[in-house]
Amino acid sequence: MLMMLRNCPWSLYCNICIMLLLLAEPFSVRSGGPAKVLNPKTYSSPSGEYTIHVNPSDIYGRNGATYRLSKMGEELWTRKMPFTLRQVGVTDDGVIAGYSYSNGPEGFATDRTARSAGTFNAIIIDAAGDVRCNDSKKRTASRFPGGSPNPQGRGVIVDASNDRFVIRVSDPDINRNIETWFTYRLSTGKPTGELKPKNAMRNIGDGSIIRAVSVVGTPLTLVHWWRYRNRKRGATFALVDLQGKPVWTQELADDYEIPGDEQGADRLQDLIWKHGAIFPTIEANQFQLYFASDSQKVRFSVSSAKQGNRWVVKEVDREPVTFTREPPARPVAVKRPLELKGTLELQPSKSSKKSDIQRVSDFVIDDKNRISFLRENKNGTTSLILVDTAGTTLKNITVPNAGKEETQIHHAWVGGEQYVVTRSGRGIGAKSEAWRIDAETEKSSQLKEFHCAVVEAISGCEDGSFVVLATTYYSYTNESDVFKFDSTGTRQWSLPKDHSNYPQSLFSPQSVTVTSDGNVAVVDGIKLDVQIFDSDGKFLRLVDLTKSWGRKPNYASDIASDKNGGIVLLDFNGKSPLVRMKEDETVAAELRPKHKDGRLVDPKKMKVAPNGSLWVSDGHTIMELDASATVTRTLGSPPDPKQLKNMAAITLDKHGCIYVADSRTGAVHVFEKDGALRHVCQTLPTDVSEELYGPALTVTDSGEVFLCIKDSYGETSNYVHFSPKGKRLGIVQLKSDDWLLQPDTENGLALQFRNALLVNPDGKTLRTIRRSHDGNWLETIDSAAFAPDGSFVIAANQSSSNGNSLTVYDKNANPVKTLKLPENTDYPNLTFDGTNLVIGSFEAITYCDINSGEFFQFSPQSQVGKQTNWTPFFVPGVNEIVVFDGASSTLRRYKTPGSK
Repeated sequence: MLMMLRNCPWSLYCNICIMLLLLAEPFSVRSGGPAKVLNPKTYSSPSGEYTIHVNPSDIYGRNGATYRLSKMGEELWTRKMPFTLRQVGVTDDGVIAGYSYSNGPEGFATDRTARSAGTFNAIIIDAAGDVRCNDSKKRTASRFPGGSPNPQGRGVIVDASNDRFVIRVSDPDINRNIETWFTYRLSTGKPTGELKPKNAMRNIGDGSIIRAVSVVGTPLTLVHWWRYRNRKRGATFALVDLQGKPVWTQELADDYEIPGDEQGADRLQDLIWKHGAIFPTIEANQFQLYFASDSQKVRFSVSSAKQGNRWVVKEVDREPVTFTREPPARPVAVKRPLELKGTLELQPSKSSKKSDIQRVSDFVIDDKNRISFLRENKNGTTSLILVDTAGTTLKNITVPNAGKEETQIHHAWVGGEQYVVTRSGRGIGAKSEAWRIDAETEKSSQLKEFHCAVVEAISGCEDGSFVVLATTYYSYTNESDVFKFDSTGTRQWSLPKDHSNYPQSLFSPQSVTVTSDGNVAVVDGIKLDVQIFDSDGKFLRLVDLTKSWGRKPNYASDIASDKNGGIVLLDFNGKSPLVRMKEDETVAAELRPKHKDGRLVDPKKMKVAPNGSLWVSDGHTIMELDASATVTRTLGSPPDPKQLKNMAAITLDKHGCIYVADSRTGAVHVFEKDGALRHVCQTLPTDVSEELYGPALTVTDSGEVFLCIKDSYGETSNYVHFSPKGKRLGIVQLKSDDWLLQPDTENGLALQFRNALLVNPDGKTLRTIRRSHDGNWLETIDSAAFAPDGSFVIAANQSSSNGNSLTVYDKNANPVKTLKLPENTDYPNLTFDGTNLVIGSFEAITYCDINSGEFFQFSPQSQVGKQTNWTPFFVPGVNEIVVFDGASSTLRRYKTPGSK
């Protein structure tokens, strides 16, 4: 029974980083994520008499697919063809039409060395399965950053009554947005030209076509245009003839607005974008539209006038309708707790005396070399701790609470004994509040004039003023600004933001600092530069980091003031994560912090003291570095492999013994079933280069231990290997950063982004698992677990089907059953005994009998704060589940579901 643990909010962040770095995966910058998965799909003719099932051979629709045509449920033929159709139309005589991309929509070939974006193909297949048309067009790279190659299909119109097949294609000029229609004869496959319906529409402005369908019995096409005019969202419906010219229009200027309900309007607009507002109909000379503001389905008739080429459109009737074409709902879990049998207390080595310096999210150094930081306490309060350079606590001041759940809390020294603390709210439109704290009197007062969005970073001036980087969160995007406030919290100025290429304009600011000479410096993580402004917000100069460093930074994520007008930059995951720069923009030093024993320091924040010494924090301690970046002083408890303080991963072996890995050292602490410490698997100081967040921890049947300490973002990951008695045996490479061992076989299950590999002890891949039992692709694999008999389950995020799914496989990796998972099962931790499944997540514990598929769920009371990540395990040999809360040394014992 082996598990991996994702026991902190960093797991989501790490997963996103891994996705970005998997070079083999097509990635769409425009959509902000991996290229859209193309699952098997069945398309029907208007009458439903014919169906065509398309089963892609590739997850992105590259290469070929298997096609199966049926009539009235009876299979007519099945064939493999060298293309995969998208947005397929089927006529009532069995003709099939659609389009395909040879290299997928993003233009990435399966051969990684291929440079071509491939071809765009218009395909028509007759009822006998013969290809009638394969019109191939070479795709060219987009002129816009992040844009997909062109042509890009947007939809199809299969109009059998007019012997016409239309492919709607996006404009290569995103700003112009004039859609083109490629037209073909259905009967011959011959191209018949191109149309641009927008050119024939008057006053359509920047409108976009959402959907277009043929009107049965007429030569007309019904087009639904999305309109945005005068800050109002609405629709224009138009009937266009075979030349794309409008013969009738209906304007609904603000139909997708809901006054006083912005979130409701957002939901409505999402539905419209997904589904359009045209209801299907097969009745001749009629069409049906959704009028959102009236919540009505409106039916129209179409007839031709006796004189001239005119059409008469009349409203026939209306009926109330609720427009909620959402994807199928996830199953509902019945609220039912498991029976609590008691607790199990782990008994780790005795820890040294606790220090006030812990859980350091950020820190500040004042003009007297005193160090302050904010510490979130386990009781939900926050303290401002002030210490000297020896680590002696000078002040412990409780910070005022805004009375609401915040996303972030920051502080800055603003001269003398004065500090400013900000608390930010959560979600769309969230705001921040600020207080001034006097460290001498320990009194605080709210800055009533302070009005700001979510504060991301803050830096103070000795005259009481301060500068913040703040982000405003909207429904679909966010926007960052830099503001300066005076000592009362009144805004003095803001920096320009227009996402242009002007050197003074903000684009993607990551952090801000006030330099020692009073200027304001803003670091940009995407443009990789630093903008320098004076104290009044006037732009002074731009520092190109690539030019100054002589190399490209990995990701410049933070900035701090250095002496004599210089700055220090944090290059996230960079070879030298700290770079000190002089005022003249030259590099003073590139540093890789480390302890004296060689253990690397993973810096989260950095500051420079008035004497010029550099200090960093790893989130647990605050450390002073010498000129070679070696730690000379540590405030707080340094990492000690003999002590378990920060739990990163937990698992059980087949005997019920418990293995827990420490996030800072990678040492694995082994406990007996009763919680008594057996031994510690100690790592070398050089094994762990950065803090571990939810690493894979695997134990073999014989008791050997494997802990993932480095994901190389490639074909293999590094694991530290220990003997059953805890002796370090060395570093081994395995095929994944999530690796589980199959009981009684020594085979391994390597979880990758899209696939899972069943691998034998020699490293040979026995099976590549790409699909669930329902035939859909495993879009994003989250986690897995083995049962004692070797069968296993894999949980995957299926964005195309709205949520997570779980597939059961037999011991030979054959899919047996797929279940859709209920709410509150995101980023699941799984345990499985062959019949019963228990899922832990950040919000709840969910369990079910996979045979019945009925889910039950409950949320235990958390004892470790807001980010509890429940991790369950079946205990071998007893009808019991133990549950780990993600941080404490107390495990809860529950009765196994269904046991007597």
